[in-house]
Amino acid sequence: PRPPPRASLTAVAQCDTAFRSAAGRYLRDLTAQQEATCGGDARALHEMRIALTRLRTIIAFFSPMVAGPQQARLADEFIWLNAHLGAVRDLDVAIERLKAIKPRPQAAYRSWSRERAEAQRHLTRALRSVKYQRLIKTMSLWIEKGSWSTKTGRQAANERACPVSEYGARKLMQWWEKLIK
Repeated sequence: PRPPPRASLTAVAQCDTAFRSAAGRYLRDLTAQQEATCGGDARALHEMRIALTRLRTIIAFFSPMVAGPQQARLADEFIWLNAHLGAVRDLDVAIERLKAIKPRPQAAYRSWSRERAEAQRHLTRALRSVKYQRLIKTMSLWIEKGSWSTKTGRQAANERACPVSEYGARKLMQWWEKLIK
């Protein structure tokens, strides 16, 4: 799918514009690392996980505006993807820690490396699957024109049109109030 164009954001940008811009960027960041991750590049895998985390975070931040059945289905798919990415990333971290041990326990290192190779094969299959391709396409379409963007009613229209600076200040106050309780 073709990602939405990057918009320059200002404090007066509407929430729907801010959401589309940020979510689109993180989706592009996620997909940009796919091939390198399939090739076993640990750095690309880490970058993919960061992009996925940021994408999930921006959805959570704008949850009052984007909540709905489509968002809930996508959240389930993100759990699936994160599990595959996380399994390999966790092994990468463990192997890096083993490498730091002097003298390195060779048997453990070989065992963890074999486990990583097997997890990498599963991840590569997942990233080349129809399910992954469908997730990316669905996510791209949802960001651009999902059901959240066509909800009717005054509240939905106000949520989309609210300046992002105003919404962000309100959201921060809500978080602060939860913290001090």
